[in-house]
Amino acid sequence: MKKILVLIFWSVLPLSLWAQADLNPNQRWVEQIDGSFAFPSLSTTAETNPGLGGDINIGYRLDQNWALFAGSGYYQYNLSPATPNTSALLAYVPLVGILRLTFGDGALHPYVFGGAGIALNTYTQTNAPGSSVSKISKAETDFYLAPGLGVLYRIYSGMALFLQARIDLDFTSPNGLGIPLANPSVFIPLQAGISFFAL
Repeated sequence: MKKILVLIFWSVLPLSLWAQADLNPNQRWVEQIDGSFAFPSLSTTAETNPGLGGDINIGYRLDQNWALFAGSGYYQYNLSPATPNTSALLAYVPLVGILRLTFGDGALHPYVFGGAGIALNTYTQTNAPGSSVSKISKAETDFYLAPGLGVLYRIYSGMALFLQARIDLDFTSPNGLGIPLANPSVFIPLQAGISFFAL
């Protein structure tokens, strides 16, 4: 047990030392990429399973605390319709502007953010063999909001790791995708990612 604790200490120590340097004021541009495990909270007749997704964001730091981002991503959820031998997929691509407020000094920075934009929503259903229609596809574009919070850990002056949780409010129409959905449809992505600070 002692050997494991010593190994962990010596593994984390370099990261802690690298993390002490604050961001250079000239480091304005930020690139982020993340992966997500997301939970749907839908009012629909089909059983909705947790999904996967991710985002890519490009941002500009206004100062040490405030940053503006433009981003996009892709999220998909498998649905289990009531009809036997039928499968379905609900997916959306957010196109969003994000304002982020970061707190604190040193290596660890909690933050809050809010995003607004549009979501490109699609629903695809593959029917049971022998059905008159083998596949149904529908799409629509809807208003989208994404508030959230997270924590960023700077591992050195040009790179940071982050964990965040977000609430995606996708204002889908009740039957525009061919299935009954709430307005808004709610999804909760839990995300882990990496940020790069470009000079």
